[in-house]
Amino acid sequence: APNDTDGIVGTELGETLNGSDQTDFINGLGGSDRISGGNGCDVIYGGAGNDTITGNNGDDLLFGESGANNISGGNGNDVIYGGADSDTITGNNGNDTLFGGAGNDNLSGGNGADILFAGLGVDTLIGGAGNDTINLGVDGATDTISYNKGNGSDTVNQFLIGIGGDILSFSGIAAIDVVQSGSNTLFRVGDGIAGNGNFGKGALLITLANTSFTSADISANIDPTNIPVFQFS
Repeated sequence: APNDTDGIVGTELGETLNGSDQTDFINGLGGSDRISGGNGCDVIYGGAGNDTITGNNGDDLLFGESGANNISGGNGNDVIYGGADSDTITGNNGNDTLFGGAGNDNLSGGNGADILFAGLGVDTLIGGAGNDTINLGVDGATDTISYNKGNGSDTVNQFLIGIGGDILSFSGIAAIDVVQSGSNTLFRVGDGIAGNGNFGKGALLITLANTSFTSADISANIDPTNIPVFQFS
């Protein structure tokens, strides 16, 4: 029977490594490599160096390891670990799970219901299209959640309120109703008009789990480059 698993191992130099349509195991070792998994459910280790890793099709398991890596899952439900340095990680299509690890990382879920873990460092996280879960961790660093119009309904855990805390950055959202729901704070599309009976009825954008967000927190925890009109319950 043919072998349906391919093994590819690089060297200590930077090189281009391409997988096949089978299930590939690829280890870049040293150097700044360009690694592509091809089709199939692949396992890829970048190794040392600043690597560019693309899973392509299939449910891939991708490890950036050391270095400032650029990792893209492609299609499929991928699991991606950034590693110890400042990485850029994109899930693309599928329901992906992204781990930033240490370093100041940029995580973008892309399409699908994704789960993002910021890890250590000052990170920027974008859930993307779909209803995503964003976990900021308890490292005390200032993380930024970037929410663009049409991104779906995201749940954010461990959001730190106050000066030096985390940041919500909105794009394409003119007005937001802020609703306290038990121990959670809900951010819903608003119309910016007080007292007209439509408060809290718009589409749900973000849920801050176990966090109380008030008007006093706008100056510290909302990106000043685009501050929507807020109405509070």
